[in-house]
This record gives sequence, C-alpha cells and structure tokens, in this order.
Amino acid sequence: MRCMFVAILAVLTLVASAPSRAEFGTRAEAEAMVKRAQAKYKQIGFDALVKTINSGAKEFNDRDLYVFIVDFTGRNHANAVTPAISGKMVWGIKAQDGK
Repeated sequence: MRCMFVAILAVLTLVASAPSRAEFGTRAEAEAMVKRAQAKYKQIGFDALVKTINSGAKEFNDRDLYVFIVDFTGRNHANAVTPAISGKMVWGIKAQDGK
C-alpha cells in the first residue's frame, strides 16, 4: 500500500510540474499567426494592422512567435515584441553584442 501511495505521489508531482504549454511555438502555430495577420490586414487595412501589432496584441505575440512587418527596403513597420524599432531600418540595428 505504501509503495502505491509513493507511486501516485510521484505521478502527481510530475503532472503538476509539467508545463501546461510548450515553451516554443510550433510551425503550425506560426502559420496560423501569419494567417491571422493576413486576415486582419484584409479586415482593417495596413495602418490599423501596424498599430495593432505595435500595441503588443496577444494574438500576434505568443511565446517565441511574434509578427513583424519589414518592407523590401529593410524598413521595419511593426514589431509585436519591440515596437520601438518601428520606422527604423533593420540593417542598422545592432545586436546585444554590438554587431
């Protein structure tokens, strides 16, 4: 009986300590997020979408997945994680190591 109690307690501990969601997003979740951004663009237009993304809306920012908009010249228009870089050229942005 005691062994059974210890086994049940061990299983309950493992279940309780397991994360409720994966730490990283999946490819399917990333694709779904892109499709949500595309649908929102068709619904509200570019400028409103940029404002929504820059506001950090949860629908465009989930774990390690987030939406950003960069045009072909390298200008960042929207970034769900770092809205402060909106309007800046991505080529001139330095990484944490200064490169």
